[in-house]
Amino acid sequence: MLSELIIPEAHCWQEWLTFSDLFFFLMKSGGIDFLDFVDKLASRVVKGDHQILRSNHVTWLLAQIIRIEVVTTALNTDPKKVETTRKILSFHKEEKASDPNSVNPQSILLDFISSSQTLRIWSINTSIREYLNHEQLQKGRQIDEWWKQFTKGERIMDYMNLDDRSIGMFWVLSYTMAQPACEAVMSWLTSAGMTELIPGSSVQLNERIMVMQECSPLPMSLLSGLSINLCLKLALQIEESLFFGQVIPSIAMVETYVRLLLIHPHSLFRSHFTVISLPSLESRVVIIAYAYLVCSTLRSADERNKKRDDSLTQRSQSTQSILSKPTVSLLLLEILNYRLIPLYRYHGKSKALMYDVTKLVSMSKGKRGDHRLFRLAENLSINLILSMRDFFFIKRDLKGPSEYTETLNRVAVTSLAITIKTRGIAEIEHLLFLPSLLEQIMATCQHTWSEKTLRYFPPLMRDILMGRMDKRGHSIQAWQQDLRILIIHTTQKRRAVSIKKEIHPGKENLMEGIHTLKFLPLGYNIKFSPASEAETTVINQCTQLLSPAAEPSYVDTYLHHSFPQHRQYLCAGAWMLMRGHPENINSANLARVLREFSPEEVTSNIYTMVDVLLHHMHMELQHGHLLQDLLLKASTNLAFFIWINELLPFDILLLALIDRDDDPHALRIVLSLIERPELQQRIKLFCLNRGPPEHWLYSGIFKRTDLQKALGSHLSWKERYPPFLDDIAARLLPVIPLIVYRLIENDATDTADKVLNAFNSFLAYHPLRFTFVRDILAYFYGHLPSKLILRILNVLDLSKIPFSESFPQHISSSNPVVCPPPEYFATLLLSIVNNVIPPLNSKSKSGPMADTSSNSLRAVHNKTAASQSGVVNASEGHKAFYQNQDPGTYTQLVLETAVIELLSLPISPTQIISSLVQVVVRVQPTLIQSSNGLQGTSSFAGQGSVLPTSPSGGSTDSLGTSRSTPSASGINAANFVSRSGYTCQQLSCLLIQACGLLLAQLPQEFHAQLYSEASRIIKECWWLTDGKNSQKELDSAVGYALLDPTWAAQDNTSTAIGNIVALLHSFFSNLPQEWLEGTHALIKHLRPVTSVAMLRIIFRIVGPLLPRLAFARQLFVKSLQRSLTMVEHSYYRTIACSALFGSLVYLVNSSELLKFRITSPPDRALHLYVVGSKNYSREPITLNVEIKQLFIIDSFSGFHLHLQTLALLLNTIADMFGRNSQPSTPNEASGVADLIDFLHHAILYEGQGGPVQASSKPKLEALGMCGKLMEMLRPDVQHLLSHLRADPNTSIYAATHPKLVQNPS
Repeated sequence: MLSELIIPEAHCWQEWLTFSDLFFFLMKSGGIDFLDFVDKLASRVVKGDHQILRSNHVTWLLAQIIRIEVVTTALNTDPKKVETTRKILSFHKEEKASDPNSVNPQSILLDFISSSQTLRIWSINTSIREYLNHEQLQKGRQIDEWWKQFTKGERIMDYMNLDDRSIGMFWVLSYTMAQPACEAVMSWLTSAGMTELIPGSSVQLNERIMVMQECSPLPMSLLSGLSINLCLKLALQIEESLFFGQVIPSIAMVETYVRLLLIHPHSLFRSHFTVISLPSLESRVVIIAYAYLVCSTLRSADERNKKRDDSLTQRSQSTQSILSKPTVSLLLLEILNYRLIPLYRYHGKSKALMYDVTKLVSMSKGKRGDHRLFRLAENLSINLILSMRDFFFIKRDLKGPSEYTETLNRVAVTSLAITIKTRGIAEIEHLLFLPSLLEQIMATCQHTWSEKTLRYFPPLMRDILMGRMDKRGHSIQAWQQDLRILIIHTTQKRRAVSIKKEIHPGKENLMEGIHTLKFLPLGYNIKFSPASEAETTVINQCTQLLSPAAEPSYVDTYLHHSFPQHRQYLCAGAWMLMRGHPENINSANLARVLREFSPEEVTSNIYTMVDVLLHHMHMELQHGHLLQDLLLKASTNLAFFIWINELLPFDILLLALIDRDDDPHALRIVLSLIERPELQQRIKLFCLNRGPPEHWLYSGIFKRTDLQKALGSHLSWKERYPPFLDDIAARLLPVIPLIVYRLIENDATDTADKVLNAFNSFLAYHPLRFTFVRDILAYFYGHLPSKLILRILNVLDLSKIPFSESFPQHISSSNPVVCPPPEYFATLLLSIVNNVIPPLNSKSKSGPMADTSSNSLRAVHNKTAASQSGVVNASEGHKAFYQNQDPGTYTQLVLETAVIELLSLPISPTQIISSLVQVVVRVQPTLIQSSNGLQGTSSFAGQGSVLPTSPSGGSTDSLGTSRSTPSASGINAANFVSRSGYTCQQLSCLLIQACGLLLAQLPQEFHAQLYSEASRIIKECWWLTDGKNSQKELDSAVGYALLDPTWAAQDNTSTAIGNIVALLHSFFSNLPQEWLEGTHALIKHLRPVTSVAMLRIIFRIVGPLLPRLAFARQLFVKSLQRSLTMVEHSYYRTIACSALFGSLVYLVNSSELLKFRITSPPDRALHLYVVGSKNYSREPITLNVEIKQLFIIDSFSGFHLHLQTLALLLNTIADMFGRNSQPSTPNEASGVADLIDFLHHAILYEGQGGPVQASSKPKLEALGMCGKLMEMLRPDVQHLLSHLRADPNTSIYAATHPKLVQNPS
């Protein structure tokens, strides 16, 4: 890798920065032995690999790590330290004098780096001074002289306007004098001075709070070349100021800190906390653990744990005093929520962070008045949950119900639905745990999803959630049941006037009564008498609290004496008392009470108010009011809650409304709210103050927004600490995409288009907008009009996405029925080959284009060909992480971009699959014939005559049913090969691999089409359909046809069937476990089997798939045992068992369950799904008894696929060798003896759960299945399969099976 990076023509500076980041981390963590690395590098030079010495990059790389403790220790204790030092110095290269007109920071750094490293080695061990280059020591003084100009005040270091030479010199300084450089940077960040923070009117002046004034953060152009040693020092120094300092830091310091983490995601990025809490949460211990995130090192676990424990102990001693300042937790959450989510996802740490943050949410949701911290943590949790793109658990151990809030529970279900539908479930154990996970969420979630939402859910989740009881009307019923008799009091005469009308639940509800009250004179005060005189009812309390003349002192009375079950109706009561006029209630008292509520109570108020509001609208409509008037009034009243008095969090209100999309008015209210000028003004100010979406490139001064303007009165009450990145508008970034999802689910695609257009510039700040575009296109594939697809694509910064050059033309074509030409699809695959598929290390064994520099040529070809083909320049693939934060790497970006292109094309999946398959089928003959034409007389000429009756030699007969010539493919093969940098033989194989990888990323709608198209091409192959071929010719033909393309390419014997089979294998290997179930469709398409040749093709297709399926069964049984152990000690074991056993598919023996005894609370019954129709019938079984057998079935359990696949293979044999089959030509059983051997091996593999050993035994149920299916076969074939019976008299497997030996009956 070093040799490739050092090629000067490649201009690989960014690659070097990425490589050095990883190299530094691995060296510091002990993953690389320093002395061994130097020895091997020196030996390469001795053996003649002088490419290492072509520049000072290697010296620069070693200079990065020379200060690491493990390196200095190795040098000091090395008995051959002198020899090792001389080896290190031998890598130095004197750079040529740079052209003054072409000076850049990199060239200056490489020119001085030898001097820097020499000084460092000399400081480590002065005894080797005589071996050092004294000219290099003298050269280092130039840096000293340059730096003295600034330290003496002769020049001012303006970090925002440094020229290239100054940047380069400062980079060199970071290697020679890291501490002074660090101090200089910190001085810059604090150079603007401090000022006193002016508190709001609601805050008492009991202390002075100082805040740093703003300056510009350090630019990425300067930070990117600093030594990692300096970056570490700088990051630690900034951490001290951010989390330990006495002064509130500036936004510039926060942004600089974030930029350091983004530049060195491996060396600097740390797990910011394991558990966050607040000192006010009584005795809870708070720990902020700064430990290295990535743990893939070669050091012993004990050593790593010891160092981590020491670090945690040291940090925890000062944590309690740190977090006595609320700003620490708030700042940390802001940095995580608005800056580091992509970085956590890049390292695969989003789940761990989510668990930690949701712990904070769980601990804070019941604490009164702690709204700002809670809502920020909840918003971070929403972003983290929606960023998950693989299966996740609500709790690590799956014990007990979810501790999420109601909002997080609903978001979690939505995120799971998107993930499962667009990416599948990768692991079999996740399939097993899905019912338990949903039950865990539903145990505390009150929501029921609408039919319109459920129809887009994946079938797995839809089947589980459809039977859920609808609880949406419970809040209305509870409201009605609490109130019975309505009494009206006059405030002047204080006498009661009873309404002679009693309100009975289910007959005449409360809303009708309150509707009549709207027309009473304003002099009347409304009061409800409860069924019990000792209990104050909701409306009575609301009236006393919220009447315009209410005493402020009643707030304390309400807070201390109101019943918790009544508090959730406060906002609903306020809504009703408004009577359409917000001035009718005391907003000051309402605001005070809501602030003193716990966050959980405020959330409950919002959901209840939405239910009451929607019910009230229906009642108003029944009384003849116009819908438009009601919608306008609802919008106005909600604006009173959200914008005028800022009483409730807007993002939670919007989420509550879109979750009630079962009501036709809910989404219309949402639209009226997001179109209001108050929100548009907020968003405009947010975009203006926040700077560009690419925050890491902004060089200006960030504006600190006033606390109340940024967060509103509800969140900022009694708060003094200013926000850094937080804003009410920013809280809406995860909500707007969910609104779009709901609109599409409700067939309001035109409205969704308008929403995306209105919020297009705002969504640019979404940290994962690329993922949003990819997922929404996949989730609603086939249901989106072309206009909306274009609008969704415009959410992206199209200039920075590597779309194909012709893609814009195809999606905006006036004739969408026309499929793009083959050249388009081939170019798409070529982009994946060049940027996604790992480059080949081995060389082609034959072919005139193979040479020793094929890989380096590939890089050059990629550079020159980008402008011609639309294929992305290879150098783009080495961008820094911060340039590809979503989806994370350039490799992922290219692959996901290809997925987005295919999902956006205005053609059917059938056309897309057909085009891609045709490229794969024709790829090698097309490329080879083009190559032959370029080279004149090809060395491969005559290959086609090796076996005239076989589909070999690149013959046109092997291309498909039409026997058309390769030129008809429409691909300019000569240009195609030159753009790849590979030989035509290599490229043909890589394109097949790329196609399989791409197809595996697409939704399941494409998979069915692939199986259909693949089976069609196989069945219509001319030598299979030609009845004149003898059995010997067919055997010869199928042997060539099934030759692996990587071997066939070497002899130009590629065939349509061989390429299709290779494509299917590549496709299968990239499919998630859940989607493997669809593979049976391919075998069914190929049946009935009419020849042994077709039988061999089927076995060849299925062969590599069986190990994955066999492993899945073993994993299932282990997961089942672990789950039962977990459930046995849980109060919720009944729910978990019910969902868990719903995943079983056939007989599970007591030995596999380790003879568990399952107990349950006496007031609960354990229900199991019993074998039957898909509409499961549930029957209770007796508890506290040993589970002997469970005949349970479920439609999605993936672990049974192995037996089903084996059964299909046996059925294909029965097509040819069945008792009643009548093949056109007789076939001997001995002709398929190798296939029979394969079946034996596959069944033993499944029984072993891995590679077959001498002691391997088949599963009893496998023998039972085979014994039944063998009854269909001819006696001579049955004889070959006799050992696969469950009969001990005929089967050696059965005779030695422990269960059958113990129970011969």
